[in-house]
Amino acid sequence: MSYLLLGAGIVVFDQITKFLITRSMDLGQSIPLLPFIRLTYALNKGGAFGLFPGIGPVLAAVTALIIGYLLIHLHRSPIKERVLKLGVTFLIGGALGNLIDRLRFGKVVDFVDLTFWPVFNMADVAVVVGTILLAWHFWRQAAAPQAEAGH
Repeated sequence: MSYLLLGAGIVVFDQITKFLITRSMDLGQSIPLLPFIRLTYALNKGGAFGLFPGIGPVLAAVTALIIGYLLIHLHRSPIKERVLKLGVTFLIGGALGNLIDRLRFGKVVDFVDLTFWPVFNMADVAVVVGTILLAWHFWRQAAAPQAEAGH
């Protein structure tokens, strides 16, 4: 599997979904899909869940630095474990998807509304999936010495 292709696919999918929402819905418009899922066109000028509005430029700079660090690190010391590679790939793809919005618009387009959670987008989903994969990888690494010591 090409991780570069997967990361690019995450960014393209994120940007296409945001494009479709911005072209077919009015800001603030909400369309019910299921009892607990709606499409709601929202703009996020802050961080996660709309916290700290107005820090978009700072978030963009920090995100760009983190993406750059991860890409340089991956290039210099290639990762061999698949779960770790997938986690980093999802994290970079999602971060890049939202960074594109911040650089182009100064805010992030959100549209997935679970009605009980703040509105989010596909890049956010990728960041969460990447974070879960990384946590799982590091949890397994930490648990491995304990399992070996028990045998």
